[in-house]
Amino acid sequence: PGKDLTIEKGTKVIIPVLGLHRDGDHFPDPMKWNLDRFEDRNKKSPAYFPFGDGPRNCIGSRFALMQVKLALATILRRYKVFPSPATKQPLELDPDTFVLSLKQRVYLKLEKIQ
Repeated sequence: PGKDLTIEKGTKVIIPVLGLHRDGDHFPDPMKWNLDRFEDRNKKSPAYFPFGDGPRNCIGSRFALMQVKLALATILRRYKVFPSPATKQPLELDPDTFVLSLKQRVYLKLEKIQ
């Protein structure tokens, strides 16, 4: 901010989206789970762009969100979901990956709803 910067054509630019999404200047108490943060009225921050932004944003973002919502709705309609003791705690992010990933696997226990 407040600086003129010219990036040469062909230069690859990687934006640290995870770092921006955890920046307390943009998101108060960023490490706390707050579902209200993801309501449409709260998504106006210029630092919130999980699928990129502008004319070159992810072409599959709407499809991806719909697939995740459909999968979750299907699972939650049929099963109660519990954390499994097999999942190592605390969960740790893998800093060596390009996309948000955990270092360990997450195991869940599903109980069919009668």
